[in-house]
Amino acid sequence: MAEAMKSSGKIRVTRQGKLGASIDDEDIYRKDEDGVPTYYNPETGRPFTGDNPRAQAKQWVEDYNKELEQAFNKLTANRIDQLKKDKEPIVRTLKFARTYKSLNDVQRDMLDSIIEDYEVKDKDGNAIGYSCDLDKALAQVNRQIDRLKARGAKVAPPKPEPTEPAVDMPASTTSAENKPPQFKNLAEAMSWQQDQLLKRRSK
Repeated sequence: MAEAMKSSGKIRVTRQGKLGASIDDEDIYRKDEDGVPTYYNPETGRPFTGDNPRAQAKQWVEDYNKELEQAFNKLTANRIDQLKKDKEPIVRTLKFARTYKSLNDVQRDMLDSIIEDYEVKDKDGNAIGYSCDLDKALAQVNRQIDRLKARGAKVAPPKPEPTEPAVDMPASTTSAENKPPQFKNLAEAMSWQQDQLLKRRSK
């Protein structure tokens, strides 16, 4: 971070290599040939002309360093936020891994279909996670499955309730008297059958 701020050319660096201003900086503190010190305002390049030029120079340095610290802290916070944002898909996917393993095939297929457009890849094109909320996506899948089940229950005909065997069995149309007797041969059977036909026609 410090190197980035240095390279921008907008940040002062002390003689000791630290970020910020120092009252001993060459553009702030100078001595003439007689050793008389003069304190300059680095913004204007002109000497401080107040009752206490050194105090003015010190105040300028303190104000500058305070503003620099605030800017540095803001820049650092923004960088941290960006790093968190960049890593968020990876963290989100790792947290969801256990839940994903517990899904059945239908849930997985439907979830994969929903989140495929939210896939996040690194600079090499490798998938590293998803930019969407995976828990919400799964909740959407489960709602769809519930709706499909409810719709299927309405369409499917109800199964008939089991009944007693006596109710399901058709009533016999053959009375006891019409029950075929034991025949001795084929001729007797044919004769009995003809008699039955004649009886039906005569009714």
